Amino acid sequence: MVEFNDLDHGYDQCVALYNYLTQNGANFAREVANNIDNLTEHWTGTDATLHINNLIDFYNNIVKFIKTSVEVMADTTEKVVQVQETRESNGAQEASVGTNMSKEIDLAGDKADIPGTEKYACVPEARQDYEKLVLITENFKEFTDTIFSDSNELFANWIAGNGREGAVNQFEEFRTGSSKYYNVLTEAKEALGTATSNLEQIMANA
Repeated sequence: MVEFNDLDHGYDQCVALYNYLTQNGANFAREVANNIDNLTEHWTGTDATLHINNLIDFYNNIVKFIKTSVEVMADTTEKVVQVQETRESNGAQEASVGTNMSKEIDLAGDKADIPGTEKYACVPEARQDYEKLVLITENFKEFTDTIFSDSNELFANWIAGNGREGAVNQFEEFRTGSSKYYNVLTEAKEALGTATSNLEQIMANA
């Protein structure tokens, strides 16, 4: 059982978070994965390996958070629907009943770290990777702002019941780690920006 101040609004809140995670969140994770794949081809060396592997760790944590949060939201809406169905069977007037949602999400699993190499290379295509990384950094802030705002509102309405404590802890853990993840993105972006600028200067002077 779950208890909300406003049960039907709680259902809507869970659905909204579920949809944001499965759509915006999944698309964001795929953008990060694609950027990592491109960087692996266009930027090598000791510094590049360090930052790319940090980005891989970031990606793996994002995917884990999205998948587990989707499961939590789906599980919670299932409990809400059960309460709504009971309410309806008891003859509540104009009682709404939601629908259950899948706990699965089509999102690739963990990426493995890339092997280290001291052979330095930075090709012109890395400039596009840099621009994409700038956008990813901005999108991560938008993602976290939305997740934290919506989850705060949900937990203010969801006052008791099985699964609430675990859900709160999960979102708080992600909130705590978000500053670390933002630093990972910022440091990789700055290092790649320097590498591409140096390459462009060399090419201009050739």
